[in-house]
Amino acid sequence: MFGALSAPQVYAWGDMYMGEQITCTGRQYLRQMIKFFMSKDYIPLVMDTDGVNFSTPDEANDRVYVGRGLNWKVKEGKEYYGPEADVAEYNDIFMRGEMALDTDGVWPSTINLARKNYAVMDSKGKIKLTGNSIKSKKLPLYIEEFLDKGIKLLLEGNGQAFVEYYYEYLQKIYDKKISLSKVAQRARVKLSLDDYKKRLTTKTKSGNSMSRMAHMELALQENLKVNLGDVIMYVNNGLRASHGDVQKKGDGVQLNCYMLDKNILDDNPDLQGDYNVARAVTTFNKKLQPLMVVFQDEVRNNLLVNEPEKRGIFTKSQCELINGHPLDEGSQDRLQEDVLDVTEQELKYWEKRGLSPDYMYDLAEEGWEEKLGVMA
Repeated sequence: MFGALSAPQVYAWGDMYMGEQITCTGRQYLRQMIKFFMSKDYIPLVMDTDGVNFSTPDEANDRVYVGRGLNWKVKEGKEYYGPEADVAEYNDIFMRGEMALDTDGVWPSTINLARKNYAVMDSKGKIKLTGNSIKSKKLPLYIEEFLDKGIKLLLEGNGQAFVEYYYEYLQKIYDKKISLSKVAQRARVKLSLDDYKKRLTTKTKSGNSMSRMAHMELALQENLKVNLGDVIMYVNNGLRASHGDVQKKGDGVQLNCYMLDKNILDDNPDLQGDYNVARAVTTFNKKLQPLMVVFQDEVRNNLLVNEPEKRGIFTKSQCELINGHPLDEGSQDRLQEDVLDVTEQELKYWEKRGLSPDYMYDLAEEGWEEKLGVMA
């Protein structure tokens, strides 16, 4: 409905003003929630569209709240304990006649990589990844294998074990001990061979030839009969990190890759062979870079290397994990300036509509300012 309201050009009952009001009101509710929980010593960690991840203070576990039934989710007379007590109190004060705030889950540890990119682990050791910093459908399997164990080590607070595991895995990549099935690229055929050949004769707007596709070039080279939807697996066997799968060479192209036979891999999934070590290492390190946010500067700036013999030696104290120190100044939002302060664009909207940015507080009980504590 929100999307329809915000698209009056395609929805007959669209109302851009109301679409904007939903956006601006939602932002105000998020600020309200953050301020309320900060007044109770919670620390906001990540804000993602319609919710916030908080770090819970130890004293919250001793809290008790008796519900007043002023929100549909809060039962009158029921006792709520721990963080749920604070959630119930918030609903009673601010969510009267409205939707309710709820707890999505509790996780003992988290790694916040960047905006809307984080990893959390529950009490049973199950890990959830959000954002594309460390997950992707196109992520090579050898990196996925490392991250499965590596991220868990970090979420368990074992920085030194992660460091040793990194160098052990780097050596494995360097020695070509990674199975080809985990290094291989998987590309789906989306064009017939005839259509691909026509594509090669087409020019871009800038007058350049269309880019070559490694899996289609291999299919032509091997004279394969491929169908739409087929998956071709191939391995880059260039010599340098800069050697892409396909390179222009004079009027032709050079293939820095070879195709894998699926039947062979089915019979021997652990098959090892030749691959571009420099490129595999570079890709590996690039994907691990966001994880360096958990380390002190001496480790984060020196851990990742391109050759095993250049590895660093770090003490247990150097490998202790930290927080509150982003990789760079622009990778994370500033709480006050980027989150809590109402933006100039929002203020212009409220002024244009003749509404107060705090109109939603009309539903809250008297004294709500004090309920938000020092952040009001």
